[in-house]
Amino acid sequence: MMQKYSLPYVVGHSKQAHSDWLRSALIHAVCCSSSVDNFHLERVTLELTCLTNGYSLQFVETQ
Repeated sequence: MMQKYSLPYVVGHSKQAHSDWLRSALIHAVCCSSSVDNFHLERVTLELTCLTNGYSLQFVETQ
């Protein structure tokens, strides 16, 4: 079982690969969310995941 805030990546992946993962996860959240509130909760969880794994706030906000 994965921890709530762990990222599914391999060491050595580029920032672009991680950016693509975040974008894909947000698109998935849009498709699966039944309400705007559910989407915002998922978006916050994804942002926290990136921040707790060492990504800057600037990276999260621009990706």
